[in-house]
Amino acid sequence: MDGLYYFLKGYVYQKVLKLIRDEVAHVEDIWKDPIICGCVLRTNRGLPCAHELKMDILVGSPMPLEDIHVFWKKLNMIPEKFVNRTGYNFNDEIQRVVAKFDSCIDGDASLRVIQQLKDISRPSEISGVAPEAKVRTRGRPTLGDY
Repeated sequence: MDGLYYFLKGYVYQKVLKLIRDEVAHVEDIWKDPIICGCVLRTNRGLPCAHELKMDILVGSPMPLEDIHVFWKKLNMIPEKFVNRTGYNFNDEIQRVVAKFDSCIDGDASLRVIQQLKDISRPSEISGVAPEAKVRTRGRPTLGDY
């Protein structure tokens, strides 16, 4: 029975595997009378119902991932490699920023530009301070506020 879930492990949530496992338990009832199925799991949750699972079990093939509704699939958290599909040349824009920075006479303006570029390139090293806690201005103060 583990072969039934071969394509699903790691791509769908554990709850889906549990729901399908529970539905496989109903397959034995469907062997006798296919009308009993009712396709509740398919209509309510977008998952294969007992009579569909019966066919996969008979053939002995794993359940395809396409049978699972998109809602139940896990997101891929691995970022894809950036591909510039716009045709825009970012290097030209960077060269313009460097030229503007070199021609800048004001020292304060150049420091602000450097700080903004650091914030963009290294967000873990942002020198900003955390926002202050909100002060409650309405209502009666609680005992802990005194």
